[in-house]
Amino acid sequence: KQSTSRGGNSYETTLMSRILPDAGAARLSRLSLRVGCEFALRSVILEFKDPSRKVGQKESSQGVSVQLDKFEQNGDQPGGSVIFQLADGRSVSSDLVLLSLIGDDGKEHRVRVTDIRKGYMQTGFSVGGGGAKGPGHIACVRVTIPIEVHTEAIDLDFRDIPIRWAREEKKE
Repeated sequence: KQSTSRGGNSYETTLMSRILPDAGAARLSRLSLRVGCEFALRSVILEFKDPSRKVGQKESSQGVSVQLDKFEQNGDQPGGSVIFQLADGRSVSSDLVLLSLIGDDGKEHRVRVTDIRKGYMQTGFSVGGGGAKGPGHIACVRVTIPIEVHTEAIDLDFRDIPIRWAREEKKE
């Protein structure tokens, strides 16, 4: 599962299988894959301007409630956490929720969303770290949550796939 970006999407993976072809086999006769895609058709955008003063405040719209649970600004390294709930208890894929920190310069810094459970999400966020310069002062925390999602499944069949055998080297 991978989120898409406006410029396109690529996803590299290794497929693991308990069923192996015979040793020395040169190709697989057939491989079937189902790829699932989700697209946000309509979303709600909720913002917390001047977040250091808005901790604990809730914003809601169209059945979505968001609370800024914590916000800290340590120099250029802002961090904190956000909680949201969907009124009808639906679950939302973390790939479709966007959490952005907007600096005073108007630049948007996206933060990865994790730990979503049915109808409820709490995510921690931080920008910078590892000596990297962060976005500076944060003027706004923006949360974009889909309220209408389209799901599509694409079935792919591949035939006569060459097999590349990898050797495991034992370390002594």
